[in-house]
Amino acid sequence: MNKWFPNSWIPLYSMVTFTRIPYHEVIERRAHQDKVLDRVFIATGFAGAIALAVVYKRHQEAIHALADNLCDKFLRFTE
Repeated sequence: MNKWFPNSWIPLYSMVTFTRIPYHEVIERRAHQDKVLDRVFIATGFAGAIALAVVYKRHQEAIHALADNLCDKFLRFTE
């Protein structure tokens, strides 16, 4: 994140080691950064789940045919 937002996103190690930011402010910034990352991960997961649902709905018959084909091949392989 620091690569894309160098003025606003400073890694914890850098804030503690290489700046004159007071430690209590480092803790506050870290909490804010953690909250932002949590929201980004949740939004990404939610968007991915919706995308998978849309793809499944659009290609449901092909997915079932593929699954049946794979199951048949597996059963023939295990005989």
